[in-house]
Amino acid sequence: MNLKKVRLVFLRELRDQLRDRRTLFMVLVLPILLYPALGIGMLELVVVFRENPRTVVVLGASALPDPALIEDGQFATRWYSDPIDAARLLVETDTVAPGSSRLQSARNAARLYKQRLLIDDPGQHRTSKPPPAPARKLDQQLSTLLRDSGIDVLLLVPPDFSSNLKKVDRLIVARQAVPEDPHYIRPVILVSGDEDSLIASRQVERVIAAWEAELLRLRLAAAGLPKSLPSPVGASVVKMSSPHQQSAMVWSKLYPAILVLMTVTGAFYPAVDLAAGEKERGTMETLLISPARRLELVTAKFLTVLVFSLATALLNLVSLGLTASYMVQLAGQASVQATLAPPSLSELVWVLLLLIPLAAFFSALCLALATFARSNREGQYYLSPLLILVMMVCALAASPGVELRPFHTVLPIVGPVLLLKQVLADPTQNDAILFVAPILLSSFTFAGLALWWAVTQFQNEQVLFREAERLDLRLWFRRLWTHKPMVPGPGGALCCLSVALLGQLLLMKPAGDWLSSLSTPDRPAAAMLTLIGQQILLFLLPALLMGLLLVRDPWRTLRLRGCRCSSLLIAAVLALSLHAPILELMAHLQWFFPPGLPEGSQVFLQKMLGPSQPVLLVLAAAALTPAICEEFLFRGYVLSALDRPGRRGLAVVLTSLAFGGLHMLPQQVFYATLLGLILGLLAIRTGSLWPGLVFHFCFNGLSVLRERLPLPAVSAGKLEWLVTIETDQGTSVLRYDWPLLAISTAIAGWLLYHTWTRVRPSDRPS
Repeated sequence: MNLKKVRLVFLRELRDQLRDRRTLFMVLVLPILLYPALGIGMLELVVVFRENPRTVVVLGASALPDPALIEDGQFATRWYSDPIDAARLLVETDTVAPGSSRLQSARNAARLYKQRLLIDDPGQHRTSKPPPAPARKLDQQLSTLLRDSGIDVLLLVPPDFSSNLKKVDRLIVARQAVPEDPHYIRPVILVSGDEDSLIASRQVERVIAAWEAELLRLRLAAAGLPKSLPSPVGASVVKMSSPHQQSAMVWSKLYPAILVLMTVTGAFYPAVDLAAGEKERGTMETLLISPARRLELVTAKFLTVLVFSLATALLNLVSLGLTASYMVQLAGQASVQATLAPPSLSELVWVLLLLIPLAAFFSALCLALATFARSNREGQYYLSPLLILVMMVCALAASPGVELRPFHTVLPIVGPVLLLKQVLADPTQNDAILFVAPILLSSFTFAGLALWWAVTQFQNEQVLFREAERLDLRLWFRRLWTHKPMVPGPGGALCCLSVALLGQLLLMKPAGDWLSSLSTPDRPAAAMLTLIGQQILLFLLPALLMGLLLVRDPWRTLRLRGCRCSSLLIAAVLALSLHAPILELMAHLQWFFPPGLPEGSQVFLQKMLGPSQPVLLVLAAAALTPAICEEFLFRGYVLSALDRPGRRGLAVVLTSLAFGGLHMLPQQVFYATLLGLILGLLAIRTGSLWPGLVFHFCFNGLSVLRERLPLPAVSAGKLEWLVTIETDQGTSVLRYDWPLLAISTAIAGWLLYHTWTRVRPSDRPS
């Protein structure tokens, strides 16, 4: 690659972007204006939409005991945690203006409520039965009356409420027997049910709760009892976090989300203009006939997009921090200023460090998507799903309780977001430094893969100069039958995989509910039969139907041609030799993955595969059916759909990733992907499905038989130097020693080398 040509194209693209007023506005002007405008707008909205005071009417206020609940037309300020909230409730009582129209409506509502009590079912409040029809009619009249009269909350106090309390107090002071639940009429809070009344009712409930607590303390003091009697524990919460730690918690949730969203947004618009815009303006041909190679052109465009992505993210973060600091100063509250103090210089260095790999990944990914787009409008269509996906991943990573683990370091976007959240939340943690190198390495690796995809897109003439596509469903269905391809395309593979994935998600809950309804002894066998049916329905049938109906050569598509007996033997021996090394590798990598199945699921899985079930049924469910169904789908239909000359290795890798992804759990994803690479190698080199099917059955069957072995007998005698028995949480586990692992690895390595170099497809038909 000629760096001088890259520099020339890079400067040309950068100059063109800097001449575009829309790009300059999105990158430079919008971040500077956006957050100050949002801050000022929020202040204006607070003023415009300030909460209006709500009206509370109290009937029977003279029967309220001391201490005073109402003072000067509102609830006493001492019953609020924040005295400012007292002005949000206006209180009208029948002792101040008894002849007002609102109080007259309140008295009418009280009479309707008394009628409601006469026809109410006494057991209604203890059951879920709906109230009778007359009661529902009165409820509607009450709600309408309160709403039309402007009463948000109506508090009904019984006229003898204070005297009844004093009677109970005299019994307590005299140390006489007091009923467990003294029977006297209590106050009632009536709420109309609209949003304003519900908000007001919650405020009234908090006020009455505070007043009731003070009333209880006074009654205890009058009875000569300690005030702490109702709360014997009285635990207090002492927060040891400093104001800097509180501000760090706020910024650790805000900065990663803004960083990711602004990085992808800043990368996408320039990428669309540099790729799809070139096609739309008709300048792509002129660029391609220049002396620069495709790799140099893509590299220059990538660097241009990277510059704008970095600039957009940095300006947004700086503008957000400055605006937040200024708004906090306007608030004038010391606690708020301490809570939203800007990050320190060392924390900002971490932000810049993790910004670079994120911007590189999104720049390369957006450039590849924009290269595939035919026009600016089509490029905009690709932005929405990308933004939604990025927002979902970012929200999951930034959610509370999610901590950085080794497995997260190999995930795109998730690793940098979690590392940044952890560093901003607690800069003193030294454990985060251990994850820096793996996260940077994986992030730049993903960026390199995305850039490689963009280069391959740029080297494909059909992508660069593809014409407008019009879809006619009638013609499309007709072409399915009249113009069948020899083998399926990538769309067929995507369709089959979508059926398998969506089918698994849709059948997961019904199958679980059905198994839960069965008796405990019947569940393991039913689970195995369900697994067999699910594999046949979701994996085998779609592959067979699409392979037989939608292609002209189903024999070639499903790789049903015959193979040499030596290939079948190699597959069987390869499965036996790889079993021990792969299981030991997974055992040693348990620290890397997050927790897998819940404990109850592990116990159920052991019962399902344990010695209590027939061995033939277990082999059919765990070995034979997966071998047939998964091989027909993945190494048959999907691999044939992706297999193209010059890209067979990529087809094997993509098929393996799809094979692993359908297993869902991280441990199984890695395990299945590793086996998928070997199965793909067998399918490509032999040209047949049968060696992979034999390998799959032997590998899974050996795992089933391993669970059935009598472990004490295996470890005794001459096998002690090959295997050992370990106890893990009360369960005996068979482990393989290094001599067996060395022998197995050597045999497997030689067989893989022999398959790669010497095995060729057989000329014999099936």
